[in-house]
Amino acid sequence: MSKSADDLPRLLSDAPAGIPAYATTEEILAHPRFAIARNHYMRVMIDSYKADTALRHMMHEIGRNVLFNIILGQDARKDADDPSTWPSVGSLRDVFMPFGLSSPRSFDDTLARMQIIGLIEIVPAPDDRRRRLVIPTEKMIHEDLIWLADHMSPLAVLSPSGTIICPPSAMTGRTNPRSASFPRKTMAGRMRS
Repeated sequence: MSKSADDLPRLLSDAPAGIPAYATTEEILAHPRFAIARNHYMRVMIDSYKADTALRHMMHEIGRNVLFNIILGQDARKDADDPSTWPSVGSLRDVFMPFGLSSPRSFDDTLARMQIIGLIEIVPAPDDRRRRLVIPTEKMIHEDLIWLADHMSPLAVLSPSGTIICPPSAMTGRTNPRSASFPRKTMAGRMRS
C-alpha cells in the first residue's frame, strides 16, 4: 500500500498558517514562479563553473567532494579544548577511506592538492608535532557557503517575500556570510574570523 504525498506527515507542525513545512513535487512544478526559479538555478550553476578552474576541476570527482565535506564537518564539530576532536590527516583518513572512493595514495594526493590551491592548511599539532592537523582556510569555507547559497537561491526566487527560509547569502548573492562572524580560535591557537 503506497502513500500519497498528502498522507505524509508535515514537518514543523508549528509553521505559520498557510505555509506548509514541505512542498510536493506537484506543488513545486505548479508554482507560478517555478520557470523563473529554474532558469535562475541553471544560470547560477553555469556561472559557478566560470570561477576558479583549479577548484572546479578538483570538485568534479566525487571522492574529492566527499573529502571536502568531511574536512568541513570535522572542523565544525571540533572542540578547541579536546585535541582528540581536532581534524588530522589520520582522523580524516579513518573516516574517508571506508567509503572506498580512493586509494590511500590518492587520498594523500588530494590533501596535497587542496593545500596547494589554498583550501586547507596542514600544520603540526601543538601537543604532538608528529600529528598533522588539517585546517580549512577561509577560501574553503567561502566556497562551501557559495555552494550552499547557489543551491538555495532558487528558493528566494520562488518566494521573493522571504517566507521561505533560506540562508542570507542566497538573498544577497555571492558573499561570505561568515566574514562578519565572531572570531574563532583554531587548533593552532590563531584567531580567525
